[in-house]
Amino acid sequence: MKQRIFRPAQAAAVAVAGMLLAGTAGVAVAAPSQESSGTASGVTAAAQASRWYADGWYRDHHSCRKAGEDGKQHHKWRDYKCQREYRHSWHGYYWHLYYRR
Repeated sequence: MKQRIFRPAQAAAVAVAGMLLAGTAGVAVAAPSQESSGTASGVTAAAQASRWYADGWYRDHHSCRKAGEDGKQHHKWRDYKCQREYRHSWHGYYWHLYYRR
């Protein structure tokens, strides 16, 4: 009989599959029930108010801040921030506008 060789790639695939299955089971057990939350969606009002939403990408910091101030003046949001983030390999770094309602 020919013995099968257990290759490292196969061992890694089995290990990753085991971790994924164990991770999803742990999350399902630790998740709170929907009935116990105060709102229908399960998100509290304080968490909803502090959530940051992404709006748009800007080439420079000045343009991002101008768009943030315009949205604030037109009562689209109450607070904003501009963060420099890597968009794609062919775009490089851009400024991303985030806002809070």
